[in-house]
Amino acid sequence: MKLNAEGLPSLKPYFLRAFYEWCCDNNYTPLIVVDATKNKDKLQVPREYVIDGQIAFSLDPEAVKDLEMENDHVSFDATFHGVGEHVYVPFKNIKIIFADELKQGLPMEIEETPPKAKPQEKPAPRKKTIFTEVTD
Repeated sequence: MKLNAEGLPSLKPYFLRAFYEWCCDNNYTPLIVVDATKNKDKLQVPREYVIDGQIAFSLDPEAVKDLEMENDHVSFDATFHGVGEHVYVPFKNIKIIFADELKQGLPMEIEETPPKAKPQEKPAPRKKTIFTEVTD
C-alpha cells in the first residue's frame, strides 16, 4: 500500500469505491475517465479507443467482468466491439469517476493532504508612547 507524505494510506481508492457503490445502489452507471499518457508501461487499455490522451470506461456490473478496485489499481475484463480485453489502470491514471446519467462525479485529483498553514507573522511590536505632562 502506497503511503502519502504523512505516512498515511491514500484516501482516493476509498472515495472511488464509495462513489462506485453509491452509483450501483442508485441505479446509475459509474464511469471512469483515464489519462492514457501516464504510466504507459503499466497501463493496459485498448489504445485504439484513446481520444485526446484519455479513455472512458463504464464500470457497470453488466459491462465488466472480474472488476477489482484495489488501493493501487482498477482492473477488469470487458468486450470492445466483440473483442475481449483485459484492462489494468494504475490509480494515478484515473482522473474522475462519475454517474453517467447525472454527469456529476468525483475528481480523483484530490489533494492528499491539506496544505500546511503558513506560520503567522508576528505583528510588529507597538511603539510605546510616553506622555509627558507639560506645565507652565
